[in-house]
Formats: sequence, C-alpha cells, structure tokens
Amino acid sequence: MMPTSFRSFRLLLAAGAALAALLLAAPALSAQDSAQIQGAVTDASGAALPGVSVTATNTQTGAARTVQAGADGRFLLPDLPLGTYSLRYAKTGFATTDVTGLVLQIGSVIERHDALKLAAQQATVEVSGQAPAIDTSKSNVAGVITSAQIDQLPIANRQYLNLSLLMPGTTQDASRSFYNNVQLGGGSHYYSNSFSVDGVNNNWAEMGEPRENFP
Repeated sequence: MMPTSFRSFRLLLAAGAALAALLLAAPALSAQDSAQIQGAVTDASGAALPGVSVTATNTQTGAARTVQAGADGRFLLPDLPLGTYSLRYAKTGFATTDVTGLVLQIGSVIERHDALKLAAQQATVEVSGQAPAIDTSKSNVAGVITSAQIDQLPIANRQYLNLSLLMPGTTQDASRSFYNNVQLGGGSHYYSNSFSVDGVNNNWAEMGEPRENFP
C-alpha cells in the first residue's frame, strides 16, 4: 500500500480565456508543488515596522525558514512545501507574535497584515490565521484531491485523471477514450495537461498522457 501522502492527487490548472487558448497550442506548465506566504508588519499605529524577524514553521515536519521584513515592513516567504504552518514575528522591544493554522495548498498565496504590540513585559501573542476562501492575488484554479476522495469516489475505467473534474471549470469535452485528458472550458487539444510525481516530470510528450502510471 502506498503512503497516504504519495497517493494524494494534486492538480493546478491555469484559468482565464487567454490561458485556456494558450493550452490549446502547447503543453501545460508543470504544476508547482509549493506555495508562499507574504505580507507586511506594522506597529499598533499602523506604521511600517522594518527589521522584524519572520519565521515560517511547518507544524507537521518542523522545517523552518526565516526572513527579515524590509524597510516598508513587507516580507516574502516563497516556495514553501505544502502543509500547515505557523508564523512567528520577533523584534526587540515588541511582544513576540505567533500566527497559527496557515494551511498551504498547491498554488496558495497567503497574504498577512499583522501588527505587533510594544512589549511591556516578556510576552507572546497568539493569533489564529485562516486563509481567505478566495485568493484574489492569482488567476489559477487550484485544489487538492484527498486520499479519502480517491478511496471513496468511483473512477470510470480506473482513469485517475477523472478525479480532476472535481475542480471548478474543468471538462472532458474533447477527450479521446484511450488517452484520458482534462480541459478548461471545453478545450480541444489533448496535450493540454502536465503531470508530475513528487515534483518530477512525468509527461509522455508523444501521447500527451502520463509516462508512468501508478495504482
């Protein structure tokens, strides 16, 4: 039996008419198996707070990455592996602030705007962080199909790519029965998908389907 994490099915589809037209003429770009957290730090008055140490920690693996907020108080933590994260803000003279419960899924861009309080005494402030239901910073259709869905939902012809139809905006209007495919808005080109396994390219360029098939 494969590990649950390996069996998770991830899909990233570019949305919009212009991108859909592009997919008709060329293979899709590989889905990025990562996400990012960005934002700005201020003081209680709303003024930018430079030099704040911002640490993102994957609560499942313990892996951490630290950056410094710039002169405008902004920070960027790109290319983070998917998972659940906490953020810690630290600066001399200010109370350490923790933000928890940040869930990064494929293609996610989480924007944070947090204010630090003056440290009257040694203290840590905890904030519950929830990602917005709609990510307005990107024009992608992205989602994760869970192991539970894979186990419980019927799959016609055992073709796992049919699960991607759970994502909004996807169709199979022009798919050939022996080379399964998914399009955006009824696209007609069967080379419009890209496949990767644990970040490794798995495309069969000649046929427009996965080179290696997995149970």
